Amino acid sequence: MIGSISLLVRCKISGTKIGVLLGYGNGTFSEPILSFVDDLVMHMQTIVTDLNNDQISDIVVINTDLEYIYILYGNGDGTFVVKTNILLEHNSELRKISVADVNGDDYKDIVVTSTNLDGFVICYGNVDGSFIEMTTSNIQTSYIPFSINVNDFNNDNFMDIAFVNSDSNTIDVFLGYGNGSFETKKTSPTGGVLASQYMIVGDFNEDEILDLIVMQPLVSSLNVIFGYGNGSFGDKIKLILLSNLGSLDINLVTLVDFNRDNHLDVVVCQGNPCVMFIFYGDGNGSFERDIIFPTKRFNNYRSISTGDLDGDGYSDIITSFNYTLKILFNTGQCT
Repeated sequence: MIGSISLLVRCKISGTKIGVLLGYGNGTFSEPILSFVDDLVMHMQTIVTDLNNDQISDIVVINTDLEYIYILYGNGDGTFVVKTNILLEHNSELRKISVADVNGDDYKDIVVTSTNLDGFVICYGNVDGSFIEMTTSNIQTSYIPFSINVNDFNNDNFMDIAFVNSDSNTIDVFLGYGNGSFETKKTSPTGGVLASQYMIVGDFNEDEILDLIVMQPLVSSLNVIFGYGNGSFGDKIKLILLSNLGSLDINLVTLVDFNRDNHLDVVVCQGNPCVMFIFYGDGNGSFERDIIFPTKRFNNYRSISTGDLDGDGYSDIITSFNYTLKILFNTGQCT
């Protein structure tokens, strides 16, 4: 199994279960290996990462209905056990999470957005994978952070925190000092007039400074916003979709190099049935659009991700709806 990719799914079988399909490296997978997780219902986000530095993947899950963060520690065989439940402030509505080492102790922390916590909460990771402290940001009184990314936006090797603030249509960046404390926020406009709710991060013009792509689900375009290297963003271009397909689902955008030209590409699904757009990047901040029109395989998607599932060196597309996965294999003929 070395070098193969496994798939993580959520199952509803007499309660909620996390299922792992172990990859064989040729595009086929094992039957789901199930681990029971009590109380995980709809409206959740999942991140797979190694929280306790044991070289085994763990899972972080937020449950927006019950205000919990669940930590599932991997056993190394595709099974998991719940060892930590973090209950955030009562009546908070969890939005999104991101995982990174924000205080420089070599253990990953969890950064969480919430509508009534004035911005974000940091749950600091401990040596044994537990979380020993929670800090609220207390940024401002009106704050609706729909999306979060923890990254190094000013190239000082310290983790920073960026949010999409839907209340003001801004990108708010808190530059980190590397010890768990942060500067006052830097604010940049998203370039739109309707509520922005999601962003993805990458270096699209290859200047070694991180840029953003911001989604506005009610319009038929994505805004590419280029970074200045100091936590602020300015110059913009639009990636145009089709206006007659309806709104976007915020889980249906991801980044990958599809054609192996060493430049980031963007894949987007829009509408129902889903039309798939691939924007091929040229490394200079420009993109060329390709469209895959709907077939019976592109219908009702709720999330999209990528990975080389058959070991041919080209990234494939994995889509999901409810408890069904579908894989689109890359033939290596992307132009």
